[in-house]
Amino acid sequence: MTMKLKRFRKLDIQDLSLGEKTHGCLEIVRLPGNVLHVPILVARGRSAGPVLLAVAGVHGDEYEGMEAIREVFQKLDVSRMSGTFIGIPVCNMLAYDSLSRATPTFADGFNLARVFPGDADGKPTEALAYGLFQLAVDNLDESGLLVDLHSAGTHYRFLPVVSYRNIEGAARDRSIEAARLFGLPRLWADEPRPGRFTTELCKLGIPAIGGEMTGGGKCLAGDVKTYADGLMNSLGWLGIVEPSPEGTIDSQAEKVSLVYTAESGFLRLAKQLGDAVEEQENLGEVVDVFGTVRMEVRSPCSGYVLAIRSTPAILQGDAVAYIAYSDVELEAEI
Repeated sequence: MTMKLKRFRKLDIQDLSLGEKTHGCLEIVRLPGNVLHVPILVARGRSAGPVLLAVAGVHGDEYEGMEAIREVFQKLDVSRMSGTFIGIPVCNMLAYDSLSRATPTFADGFNLARVFPGDADGKPTEALAYGLFQLAVDNLDESGLLVDLHSAGTHYRFLPVVSYRNIEGAARDRSIEAARLFGLPRLWADEPRPGRFTTELCKLGIPAIGGEMTGGGKCLAGDVKTYADGLMNSLGWLGIVEPSPEGTIDSQAEKVSLVYTAESGFLRLAKQLGDAVEEQENLGEVVDVFGTVRMEVRSPCSGYVLAIRSTPAILQGDAVAYIAYSDVELEAEI
């Protein structure tokens, strides 16, 4: 079935017909001499109900979530749905068009994932964050769910993991439940880092989870399927579609410590993705163009390598690795 492309100034799902699919361009923010749009996919079931908002492309070089959202939208049968699926496959078109993680410097150079809930009168990325955040707030409540799909992008590789924000309240409890049912093998109890989409929504009592996938500038078919299956699991958890027969993932929730470089140069890694590490064990070294060691990179804790840099050229302040570790207090709390 061919659907006519629609243009929206504002998305209100109540204005859309039940039992129909819609795709179009949503005006997310007006800038001097320009209007920023995002692609939007909406599948509204035969009856009103909970809403799942799935977003990808917050970083322009993370492709698995984009494809997964499109696949799920195509396969959904609105005649068997009770509720609504909203998908935004690319949140930051400026970054996507420039094949980059962040908004290009000609606009402002900001990282969209760090500026939520945004500022309507701010720089382009801040205004974009504001528009996306208002879209979420306008269409989600405590009965719904945001799924923010990320991956390791161009310069890193990640082991697949689903995360929730460790913020006290009902939103955290429902986010944990949603994360466990998403279907990924690892569970990350992420800190409530300010500026993140999931953090700022959970502060308002709206459940939200995030995902990380392999990345490396690729879009592996298996990773896309894993994310698409996870979205279907989330739709089933909300009761929008028939629940999946698969059970809850009972993995222990883990915390993650990020390891940064204090020097720019060429990164020589001593560890690989998934390797176990001990506290203060050598992860690698940064050398200059002559091969002189500028610094050694050591693990701040015992655990395993959840994510690691995949390109050797590295700048001061870049992450070298993410080290996942168990937390006894967190395990007892959950």
